[in-house]
Amino acid sequence: MGRIKSFPVFILESAGSVSYFSDDFSKETGIKVSQDWNIPGDDEEIQDELVRLNKINSDESWTIDPIRKMWGKFAPLNPQIENWIVAGKGPLDEAKQKWDIMFGMVSKYNEDDIRSFLTRKGYDVKKSDRERMEKIEDKTRVIIQWVPSLKTLKYIEDNL
Repeated sequence: MGRIKSFPVFILESAGSVSYFSDDFSKETGIKVSQDWNIPGDDEEIQDELVRLNKINSDESWTIDPIRKMWGKFAPLNPQIENWIVAGKGPLDEAKQKWDIMFGMVSKYNEDDIRSFLTRKGYDVKKSDRERMEKIEDKTRVIIQWVPSLKTLKYIEDNL
């Protein structure tokens, strides 16, 4: 126990460093859990801009308009994301959710993982789910560096 750790996005992200944890897992195991999204530009440039706008832990209302503008480029390319916003506490909370969605897309997370993150934020992970992740890691010899949705966990288990 204790091997699996949370890998919060805000610790790992930095300009010029694009991470694709689910894509790396897919390539190393042959179990496709990542997703290629329609991104309005270069992944690295978009991710750098999202990193610049990431003020998740503070009340940075100046980020609302730039996030809305960027969302306006993502949504037409991926119309299904319009329905993913979880009821929020105002414009800043909505902007933060849009940021989470866009960052997840650029990072190649699948729809279920992104949608799960909107409600769990990667923190609401039961001990039994962490144990499932450990079993997967033991079998694949690949560390899971993100918090997969329950649906993704089941998919991985079914395809081992």
